[in-house]
Parts: sequence; C-alpha cells; structure tokens
Amino acid sequence: MNSPAIEKLVTNKILFGDLIELARTAPEGRKELMLRMLVVSLAAFWEAFHEDLWREVVARMANPPSEAAHWIDNFNTPSSTKLQRLYELILGIPDITEEAWWGNLTAKSGQTPVEFRKLIDDMMDLRHDTAHGVWKLGIDPDDCQNYLGAVAHLAIQTDEYVATLFPKP
Repeated sequence: MNSPAIEKLVTNKILFGDLIELARTAPEGRKELMLRMLVVSLAAFWEAFHEDLWREVVARMANPPSEAAHWIDNFNTPSSTKLQRLYELILGIPDITEEAWWGNLTAKSGQTPVEFRKLIDDMMDLRHDTAHGVWKLGIDPDDCQNYLGAVAHLAIQTDEYVATLFPKP
C-alpha cells in the first residue's frame, strides 16, 4: 500500500510530464526558462516527498528521535548526501541511496546507485543555480524528463523499502 507521500508525487508526475511537453514547443526564448522553473518545482516536490514520508513514519514510531521534527522542518535541497544523512538520523537506515535500499536499481532501470546519486545531485545543483540567479546554458526537455524519471523511480523504491521497515498498522 502506497503512502500518501508517494500518492502526491505520482499525481504531480503527470503534471510535470505535461509541462515538459509544453516546454518542448515553447519559443526558444521561453523554453529554457520554463525548463529551469520545472527543475525548481520538481526539486521542491522531491523534497516534500521525503518530508511527508518521514512525518508519516515518525508518527507511527514508538520512540522517534527527539530531534526528528527539527531535522524534517529544516530539511532543504535534497541532495543524495543530505538524504543519506537524514534517513540515517530519522529512520536509522544506514544509506538509503545504496543498491539494497533503492530497490536493485541496476536490474530495474539499467542505472546504478552512483548514476542516480549524480543525477539527483546535478538536479539539485541546477535548482540552486536557478534559485540564486546563475543561468548556465544547456538544459533541454530530455534533461527534465530524466530528472522526472529518476525522482519518480527513486521515490517509489524509497516508499516501498521504508514500508517494509515501518509497516502501517
């Protein structure tokens, strides 16, 4: 059974896919701007997914970490390093980005955990640059589609794995 966190992310995946297709046909002057805004929004949904999932699980824990709410409330820019750290602090998972936790990624997607971590970190770097007014050239709809695919795949794998450790009553 999927968590509410994954349900929100999957619903938004459809919207993001539609927006990427709109960007493909946008005039050149607007295309990159639309794609950068998509990356910023996608990063926000990736962040919200983890925050929502952590809150759901912490609410079911008999003895959650005393600082869990503080860590969740202050979480931002969900890079692979930050995810590794907070999944360990909040849920006790040593490295959520490893093959065992992210659901045998190589067999399911053809990409390794290292490749997924790089894709997520590249997306977070682009989000950071865009949010802080640094406009580097070179984003296209396929980049956004790759980010969207990675976020959706990793969120589903994370949700399924966390559900095995912290089942709903």
